[in-house]
Amino acid sequence: MQCALHVTNRVHSVNLALRSDRIFIHFENCQNLIKDLEQVTWDEGQIKKSENPLLTHLSDALGYLIHYLYPFKPKVKAGMGKKRIVALIA
Repeated sequence: MQCALHVTNRVHSVNLALRSDRIFIHFENCQNLIKDLEQVTWDEGQIKKSENPLLTHLSDALGYLIHYLYPFKPKVKAGMGKKRIVALIA
C-alpha cells in the first residue's frame, strides 16, 4: 500500500507542477519525454505502461525529480478513526 501511495503522490506532484506552470518542457529538446507523457496513462489507481516499456523511464525520472522539488502534500483530516483527503496542496 505504501508503494502505491508513493506512486500516486508522485503522479499528483507532476500534474500539479504542469498545471501551475512550475515546470516548462522544451518542445524541441524533449521530444521523447513528450511522447512518453502522451503514452503513459493513469488507470484504476496505477500507472498503465505504454506498449513500449522503454518510454516509461523518462516520465518516471521526471516524476521523481518533480516530487522531490515540489512534493504533493494531501491535506488530511482525521475523523471517526479514518483519515481522508479534504484538499490538495502543492
